[in-house]
Amino acid sequence: MWQDNPPNHADFGPPIASWSSSTVNEFVRGKNDDLYQRVNGGGWTRPRPGGCLRSGPGAAALNSTNINVFVRWCSDQLYQLRFTGSWGNWAAVPGGTCLRGAPAATSWGSNRVDVFYRGCNDVLYHTWSANGGGNWTAEGVPGTCLRSPPSAVSWGASRLDVVYRGCDNAIWHNWQPGGSAW
Repeated sequence: MWQDNPPNHADFGPPIASWSSSTVNEFVRGKNDDLYQRVNGGGWTRPRPGGCLRSGPGAAALNSTNINVFVRWCSDQLYQLRFTGSWGNWAAVPGGTCLRGAPAATSWGSNRVDVFYRGCNDVLYHTWSANGGGNWTAEGVPGTCLRSPPSAVSWGASRLDVVYRGCDNAIWHNWQPGGSAW
């Protein structure tokens, strides 16, 4: 792709969040373990200095005034930075107590945000908010065993797809149609 200073850090793939056909937000972990953002290919900025990122971020945008960024914090806990017209403060996400890699984030509808991550017990965890990133519900996905961070995407009214490397080194694909159980 390209190399930019700052953050000039390539340990993790950069997530991208878009809320319109003309706006793209990129997020990366800098060498100083802080979060950097770039909008539409412009310069890099630090939306909330003082981060403590142990992984690359995951990002999901609901609209121009609600962007959610998720990271594995230095304590291995799931943390969120939320934009609702301006950037808020870093906050721990309930239920995300032990991560082993970068979280994957996606959104659907006008308020739904879903986050997936590999727990310290190698189980796939799913945490979601139905009010744009405020209140959270968490669950482990039964029968899963991960050896990599997951990737996630949502499509349609309520379809969630998650792909990850399983403990058997095969690529696994789980999905949740129509808001049903895993």
